[in-house]
Amino acid sequence: AKKFHTNANYLSRTINFKKGMNFRQYLHDLRIEYSVMELLVHPEYRKYTIRAIAKECGYRSAESFSKAFYKKHGIYPSYYIAKINKSAI
Repeated sequence: AKKFHTNANYLSRTINFKKGMNFRQYLHDLRIEYSVMELLVHPEYRKYTIRAIAKECGYRSAESFSKAFYKKHGIYPSYYIAKINKSAI
């Protein structure tokens, strides 16, 4: 909110209206999509542990990252990485 020179309530309401989700869910989506892009673009990123990827994306634990990833994509990150690696061969 500070970066956009507005207050937190207005920013939250704008995200709710424009994105159809609350700020917390929007943040989860941004973090998960960041991880997906990194996994697709950088093969070395696929060698990281799930815990390391979670930390890189701003999650405190691998479990919360895995749950958020599954909720968004219907597959756990470890299986997603295996799927990417298999298709890259």
